[in-house]
Amino acid sequence: MINVLIASDNKSYGEALIKMLKKAPDVYKVLDLVDLDNVLNIAVDFQPEMMICAVQNREMPYILLKEIKDICPQTRLILMFEQDDANISISAMKAGVDACLGQVTPGYLVCLMELIALGSVLVFPRVVKPKLKKVVDYSQQSGPDLLDDLTGREKEIYRLLLKNYSNSGISEALGISESTVKVHVRNILKKTGDKSRGALVFSGFIQ
Repeated sequence: MINVLIASDNKSYGEALIKMLKKAPDVYKVLDLVDLDNVLNIAVDFQPEMMICAVQNREMPYILLKEIKDICPQTRLILMFEQDDANISISAMKAGVDACLGQVTPGYLVCLMELIALGSVLVFPRVVKPKLKKVVDYSQQSGPDLLDDLTGREKEIYRLLLKNYSNSGISEALGISESTVKVHVRNILKKTGDKSRGALVFSGFIQ
């Protein structure tokens, strides 16, 4: 079961999401629905496996997102916002967000959450489309400045991460266990200085 904390500046949207998640009680357990301004202290107490931050009526809280990831490094952090703006997604990913989505319906979000829980990095589709080829091309490069500190196995996993492979996908592709993949991913993030898989992928965009 995945523990989920929801933070939103739109209470009605948060309540609609909770209603949808409760239809899958064996998969998700909603810990609380809180205002964005109060989420930090509550996140410290709960240490949720997944957190959804829905932003509609305020400036993008990049500093808050970074603080959340600092105190809850294992939490899969989802940001939802209305603007179709690549700069918002890139800044959010650099802050440590694992998924940047538009204001999708609660039902569709529940489906996406399953992929995010497995380790996928998801970004608002219009933002990803013009950059997808760049990621694939970049993942084929040796990138000596970026990859010098990585071991041979870490380089293999890094390239698969840039192609948005999940932990299970990497495990199958390389013939190693998922627990071993998780150890390598943690080491890669530590060496590159990225706070999440999403930040790692977007560092590939801007190298």
